[in-house]
Formats: sequence, C-alpha cells, structure tokens
Amino acid sequence: MESPIVVVATIVPKKAAWDEVVSILNATQADVHSNESGCELYALHTDDECLVMVEKWTGRAELDQHFAAPPFNALGGLLEGKLAAEIEIKELRPVPAGSPTQGQL
Repeated sequence: MESPIVVVATIVPKKAAWDEVVSILNATQADVHSNESGCELYALHTDDECLVMVEKWTGRAELDQHFAAPPFNALGGLLEGKLAAEIEIKELRPVPAGSPTQGQL
C-alpha cells in the first residue's frame, strides 16, 4: 500500500496583502475540498507572520493531479505581487512511531 504524502507549503504575504492572500487561499481551499479526490487534509494555519498550508494526499497520483488542477495553477497569478518571499513547498512521507493514530498525520 502506498504511503500518504504530506505537503507543507509556507507562504509569506506582504503585510499590506495579508487579508487578500488569506482570502485567495480560503477560496482555493474550498475548491480543493469539493473537487479533488485523494485530498485527506488541506488546512491553512498561521503564526501571524506566515501562512502554512498543511496537506495530506492519499498518494503520488492524487498529489500530481492536484499540482495539475486549475485551483493550484491559478494561484501563481492570483498571488503575484502579494508575497514577500517565494512559496516554500516540502513533500513529506510518514515515519510512523508509537500509536498508529498519533504517530502520523
């Protein structure tokens, strides 16, 4: 069985564009939740300095479909000029330990 893939995307909006970037990401989030199979988690978080999208996909094929889908591809244009740094994306695979439900996303 294929391991799920966790993606962590760190987004640093310009201060003046913070609310607009959050709005764009919220709309993308709703679209992904409604239309992309294999998405187990697509959740926006913040520490008030940056935004972090935490994602969980059932496998490589589903993540590749997400990267090719219109909502993801539209983000570049929608966020243009609104970010203080390039988006940092990390793909992670679980290293389970301890409890099966607590030792991995």
